[in-house]
Amino acid sequence: MRSARYPHFPARDFSGNTGTLAFHWGLTGKLSVDTALIRDMTPWTDLVASYRVEERGSLGAAWEVAARTTLRASVGRMKADYRNPIVPLSGPARTDTGDVAELRVL
Repeated sequence: MRSARYPHFPARDFSGNTGTLAFHWGLTGKLSVDTALIRDMTPWTDLVASYRVEERGSLGAAWEVAARTTLRASVGRMKADYRNPIVPLSGPARTDTGDVAELRVL
């Protein structure tokens, strides 16, 4: 649970559930799979929102190619909703979405 209270500006107060659910599976000594689901809330200061709710999901794999070299690949998706506007909106509330794909050699 996350909340924020503003004694001098209560219109920006918010509260809600947040959390992380993550799983790491070591398939072998050199290969692993990771997955995560995350929900977070952060204060947002402008007229169209008082806070932002972000939900993310990711899936990745890592392979230890050599003793000091690891290849990692992952994909993810996020969605952010901007809530509790200070000024009434004439249209729909702002929503952002995004996808990410990553390939790294560590």
